[in-house]
Amino acid sequence: MSSADFVKQGKPHPEIYLHTAKQLNVPPHKCMAIEDSHSGMIAARDAGMKIAAFTNKGRNKATNFVDIVIEDFSSVQKLY
Repeated sequence: MSSADFVKQGKPHPEIYLHTAKQLNVPPHKCMAIEDSHSGMIAARDAGMKIAAFTNKGRNKATNFVDIVIEDFSSVQKLY
């Protein structure tokens, strides 16, 4: 389990993402964070993770350093 309750520093500090990767026993560079906030995107970037920016059909602005932009989840295909 991972949440802000388990770390000292909040976003944009990468601690929550580093803690989560450690709990999963997966290196951060093998993880992808789905974020809808700029501070969350910064935290994921600084943790060394890939970033999927959820823009909610343009209501949230994605930044230029993300790996993928998701406008809404209806456009995401099932992966299996």
